[in-house]
Formats: sequence, structure tokens, C-alpha cells
Amino acid sequence: MNHYFNRIGTWAGDGSGGNATLTAEKDEGDPTTTKIQFSSASKGTPYSVYYRLDDEDSSEPATHPTCYFEAQVTSLEGHLAVGLVQPQEVLPGWRTKGMFYNGNLTNGSAALQTFFGEAVKQGHTVGIYCVAQPEGTQVYVYMNGQCLGMAFSLPPSNNGSRQRLRVPCLHVSGKATVHVSMPDRLPTVLARSFRGEGDLTGEWTLLSLKIGPDIGEYQFKPESAFVTSMSALDKKSFRWNLKVQNAMSTKLTLNSSSANGSNTTGASGNGATTTTAAAATTAEGENGQKNAATTVAKCVEIHVGTVRSPKVRAKPRPLEMMLTEYLPKLSHLHRKPGNVITLEGPTVELDLKRHIKIFDPLKK
Repeated sequence: MNHYFNRIGTWAGDGSGGNATLTAEKDEGDPTTTKIQFSSASKGTPYSVYYRLDDEDSSEPATHPTCYFEAQVTSLEGHLAVGLVQPQEVLPGWRTKGMFYNGNLTNGSAALQTFFGEAVKQGHTVGIYCVAQPEGTQVYVYMNGQCLGMAFSLPPSNNGSRQRLRVPCLHVSGKATVHVSMPDRLPTVLARSFRGEGDLTGEWTLLSLKIGPDIGEYQFKPESAFVTSMSALDKKSFRWNLKVQNAMSTKLTLNSSSANGSNTTGASGNGATTTTAAAATTAEGENGQKNAATTVAKCVEIHVGTVRSPKVRAKPRPLEMMLTEYLPKLSHLHRKPGNVITLEGPTVELDLKRHIKIFDPLKK
């Protein structure tokens, strides 16, 4: 059971003076969700707001500390971190200390692990799951229903099974509107997972590259992992970034009938992803998730633009020159089992596999 579910509490600020603002009110039609609008006094100094339980002394160890909450970001100007704090550690500005995710893992003032996931943006939903057991406390992070894995691992407290309560905290430099919910269900997917089948965004490892009139005259298999990335530009096109010796990029576009619907990026029409980690635990799929939106079909026609290098810093390597020449000749994309995609054209074929970064949890 989620320790936060149906608990009465209030959102409070960190005591910052100046022009820092905070309003919190229940969503219309959804009493389990709170709409929070808040802003820092200046973009250079963050403002933290946290959930203060009215019926519990959070300075004392909690007997049922396993808890989960989700923060849906509906507007953001600046930078936002989502995480957990002990209320006594909430102080003005950079003095707040806790466990936060903003794309990096931070303690509230310093990055502890960089590139753990995507930076938090408008339209994102971040989930924080705290599992406290006699052997210690683990904190897991979710982004748009995707488990990013264990972020923090803390040793047991001096009180054995009675772990100190940690509460939701939002940490903004700028201003934001965030809808926070505390569902009764808890996530069941705990391993770092890849995006849903058919979602092209994210990182991909090059498995092989074959070129030539007979698709095999030249075969390249990298000796070490060569990772590329794709990010959505709109519903039908993606920015494809690659780096060998020099950074390169191109645009991959799906034709008008390439998707099983109107949306191929895994997000809803207003830019807010509707799949959450708690809801995803009952979904089917290899990674325990279900995409709320449509996905790219198993075989689609594509167009790849000219490969460009903004700045040529070193002499291009053979692989770099081959990618520059042959990527624009790609014409079809095939999805295969195991999160593998094959892109092919008359004289080129390359295989990409979903790349999953593995991080060791941070320990205090």
C-alpha cells in the first residue's frame, strides 16, 4: 500500500523570502491530485516545496514508509527537479538536501550522477518510488511510465525497520505548474527498461552496417559500442544524432501512412504523456509497460536527409564517411523482435538495437 495514499497534508515552501510564490489546490474532478503553481524568487536560486503530512510527525521514524508519487509537469519555464526529502532538511535555496531527479541525480545542490535520463520538461510525468525495508531504503525513478531503475540505495537506519519518513519535494529554478498524484497502486517494474516497441526516440547501438550493390560487399561490425540517438521533432520526423570522430546529424521522416494512427512519439496530442508507472504495472509487454499512444508500424517507408557536421574537428574516419554517404539512401525501416530495427535502401542496410544505460545506485 502506498503510504501517501489518502493521507491529508499541505504543500509548504522552504522559507525563501523575496518573490517566491506557491499555490496548491485540488484538481477539479480529481481529489487525489493537487495542482501546484510555484516560482522561485530568481532563476539563479531554487525554491523547494514539499508535502507536509498533517497527521504524522515526520521527524519520527515511520512504520510504513514505502511510498510513491507522480508529478506531471504541465508548464515549465526554467529547471525542475523531483524527489524526496526529510522535512527537517528543507531549507531556503541551495541548502535543501534530499534525493532528486532532474535528468541527473542530485542532492539538491550538486549533480551526483549525470545523464541518468532525460531532463525534466513540460509534458513529462516523473514518478518517485521509495521502498524502505530493514536492510535499507531504495529509491526508483520513472519517466513517462518507463522505469529508469534504482537511483539511490541507503543503508538501514539505526532504528532497524523503522525508517525515517521522506516526503515529496519539487525544486524549481524559474516557475512551474505541476500536478502531483499519490495513487493507491505501487509500481512493480523495478529494472531499468527500454521504451515501448515502436518508439524510435532514445539511444540505439549500431550492430552492423552492410553496403554495396549486393548488400554485403562491405560489412562493418564495430569493435566497441557505437551509440546513436533519436529525438522527436514532430509527429512524423526525428532528429538523428551520430558521432564517430565528429558530431553529425540528419533528419529521419516517416511517410504519411507510416504510423498506426496520428501519433508516433509515445505522447498524447497536447505533449503530455498519459502512461504512468503505476498504471503500467498491469499492462502487457516485454518491459511491463503499455504505450498510451500509437507506435511506428513494423515496416514503414522513410526519408533520411543529408548528414551534416556542424563543426569538423578532426579528419573523418571511414565509418563516418560511409554513414554520410549511405544514410540518405535509406528508404525503409523494419521493426524486429528484441527492440531491434533494420533500416535499408537499395545499397545499404544497418541494424540498430535499443541501448540501455546501466547505472549503479548512489549510496550514502
